[in-house]
Amino acid sequence: MSNDNETRIVHAPNLLRAKVGGGGIDNNKLRAAKEAIAGLTTEYIQRVDGDLDRMDALASELAAAADDAARSESVEAVYAIVHEMRGEAGTFGYPLASKIGNMLCRYVDALAEPHMADARVVRHHCDSLRAIVKHDITGDGGEVGQALIKDLTALVQRLSK
Repeated sequence: MSNDNETRIVHAPNLLRAKVGGGGIDNNKLRAAKEAIAGLTTEYIQRVDGDLDRMDALASELAAAADDAARSESVEAVYAIVHEMRGEAGTFGYPLASKIGNMLCRYVDALAEPHMADARVVRHHCDSLRAIVKHDITGDGGEVGQALIKDLTALVQRLSK
């Protein structure tokens, strides 16, 4: 029998290490993954340019739409594009684009109905994303990035009243 005041240490086996191996990060594999992503960056930028062209067209359709169904269709198409774009942007070194894309998604998500979106909000987010890609603004964008975030936030607040 053991004493109630006795401390006993139990070392549980690390089952996860046994399943995945205990070697840590393989720097060669990490380097190869980074090189693969770098090789896809040009393709990504070209695809984003096309997506932004489509978003521009959809913002124009949204502004000109005569009925709620057409407006909703345009907004939902913009949302699908920017949702994918924000997910990929960080992978390719554009976390500011990811943040701005997320802001636009949150704006649409907060609407009672998609047709209530303001085309100016869509257009300004699209213009900001285009500037990031055109000027290769990587990372958080520094002062320029913070100014974009601030201006877009103010625009959404002003037009949402």
